[in-house]
Amino acid sequence: AYTPAEPVTFGDPIAPAQPAYTPAEPVTFGEPVAPTQPAYTPAEPVTFGDPIAPAQSAYTPAEPVTFGDPIASAQSAYTPAEPVTFGEPAAPVRPTYEPADEVEIPDTDNDEFDFDELREESKAPAQPTAAQTYAPTPVGAAERSAVPPVARPAYPATPSAAPQQVNPTPVAERSYVADEEPPLRPMDAYEYVKPPVQLLNPDQNVYTEDFYGEIQSKKELLRQTLESFRIGIQEQIDHSHGPTVTRYEFRPLPGVSVRSITTRIEDLSLSFASSVRIEAPIPGKPAIGVEVPNEVRENVYLRPLLETEYFRNSTKPLEVPLGLDIGGQVRYCNLAKMPHLLVAGTTGSGKSVCINTILLGMMFKTSPKDLRFILIDPKQIEFSPYEKIPHLYLPVIVDMKRAAGALACAVREMERRFSLIRDTGVKSLESYNELAKNDPNLEHLPYIVIVIDEFADLKMSATNNDVEMYTCRLAQKARAAGMHLIIGTQRPSATIITGNLKTNIPSRIAFMVNQQVDSRIILDDGGAETLIGQGDMLFKTPESKEKAPARIQGAFVSDPEIKRITEFIVNHNDPVPYNQEFIDQIEIEIARTQNAGKKGGIDDFDVDSDGGSNGGEDTKFREAVEIAVNAGKLATSLLQRRLGVGYGRAAKIIDRMEQLGLLAPAEGNNKPRQVLMDAARGYLAHMGYADDDMDVGGPDEFQDYS
Repeated sequence: AYTPAEPVTFGDPIAPAQPAYTPAEPVTFGEPVAPTQPAYTPAEPVTFGDPIAPAQSAYTPAEPVTFGDPIASAQSAYTPAEPVTFGEPAAPVRPTYEPADEVEIPDTDNDEFDFDELREESKAPAQPTAAQTYAPTPVGAAERSAVPPVARPAYPATPSAAPQQVNPTPVAERSYVADEEPPLRPMDAYEYVKPPVQLLNPDQNVYTEDFYGEIQSKKELLRQTLESFRIGIQEQIDHSHGPTVTRYEFRPLPGVSVRSITTRIEDLSLSFASSVRIEAPIPGKPAIGVEVPNEVRENVYLRPLLETEYFRNSTKPLEVPLGLDIGGQVRYCNLAKMPHLLVAGTTGSGKSVCINTILLGMMFKTSPKDLRFILIDPKQIEFSPYEKIPHLYLPVIVDMKRAAGALACAVREMERRFSLIRDTGVKSLESYNELAKNDPNLEHLPYIVIVIDEFADLKMSATNNDVEMYTCRLAQKARAAGMHLIIGTQRPSATIITGNLKTNIPSRIAFMVNQQVDSRIILDDGGAETLIGQGDMLFKTPESKEKAPARIQGAFVSDPEIKRITEFIVNHNDPVPYNQEFIDQIEIEIARTQNAGKKGGIDDFDVDSDGGSNGGEDTKFREAVEIAVNAGKLATSLLQRRLGVGYGRAAKIIDRMEQLGLLAPAEGNNKPRQVLMDAARGYLAHMGYADDDMDVGGPDEFQDYS
């Protein structure tokens, strides 16, 4: 409650979003302030006009304040000592936001950006000045500018206030009609505006806990547990502290076998009251490691991994960070060297988050000119945020028939690329693209990453073995053509992850599984059954052939973060056309697959060596059609008597005649089939038989069915 010493006279009502304004002297309102201009307060009496816009608050300094040049979108109120005259508004350009100082991110529950609302606000009468615009940073320019960017202010804490956009500068206008094709740039002149890492949540861990007491107590507990089973170890016990797991390293005394320690994993798990994993020996060390979960678990966020100096300076287009290992070091994976990746684990263990982390890491550094995605989403919701990004080679595939056709077309694209690379005399895609830079007649070939979110559902939906065949062919040869696979599945069984597939995909990530046999299917080794979930993984690469899989805590990226990144890329980059030839070829492959299951139609019959025509059918099929035309009805027992064949063969002939449209469907058990005379006579005429060649049956053929 506010109680002034003297009566106070209030003026007109202020907008709901503003605090009460009580000037010391009467205030006269003048011209209205432009919606996008900051509040202007000179040292002398101020003249205000209409009520201030709801998004602005009144700024009343005690003394005149003079600021320097106006800063970009993250400006504070600008109050010069003398009136300022603004010139003509600058033309809107595509913004690029490059802050270097720490930026406050709102609470993750209310941190979604509403670009549509902000674009409406940007259409105010007053346009931003040239000092308030940003120049886009094309691919190939310096990654970091020498001039330190400006920090962005904190987002409003109240839920009612609209969150501020990273850059409120209007996006370049795209004034095309919805029914028309959007304007497209040639890929040679395409400029990619990379998303800023400030769109991701910062590290929110609190590093004030002292783990020394916990580590010392667990070292003593480990020693006592082993000594209770008469297993002697040396006095010194080292440790490696990670974000979720700490590894305690020790050396057994002479004469103590390693097997006597590894067989005590259940006893150690009982002592520590948690799942324990034993690594014996530790790769590169003459010691045994016991991995125990931490009492306080730390989350690993993607933003600190992308801000590392190594990632900023990396020139490898397919190298992305995965997370932090057990020693707290950032672990990277380069898909170009792997060259394919298998990701498997139970539901909720972090499999889909890992795939999203890999995709976002590539989009942060690689342009659509050099990288394209083929996304296959059997669940239909996992890859929905990526539907409009310019990196897509074709729309996200949710139909499993189209998915099988897409894999077949990917094999064709692989063979086409091999022909182009062979004609130039080089052996890799990198060498070919180096030649294409100086030769306009050569086509630039981007990397193609094929991502399958749920391989088990895709394989079960296929009516034949084409999915596994195409996948194995891509895994065998696609590396040299610049095409790479990322396969995810939550069913790590031998029927889904076959031996032929595992042989061609040496790089694998195993998340938490239920049984040791599932871990052996994924990694050819146990250990994944002892993981604790939520991004805890075992990572095996071809380089670690003689080593055990590395334990990594995967980076976490939330759905709002994915939405912000994809919307920024879509709104700040021109669209890239899909490969229409590839899409048309998918439809052809679907039709070919459907026709292949029918064994051909009437026009598919070939002439055999005897001058007849059987088209690969049963040798008595033509005679069975003649019997059907002569009798008008057909039953299995009739074919058995007239052709002298068994029941199984006669039933197959009838099923084939129904498939070709020569017989009507069955009307019930033990009832003959009606013969479709026009179709049957047309079939025989097509085969070159006249009516005179037919043997007309007697009227008593079907007396048994009356």
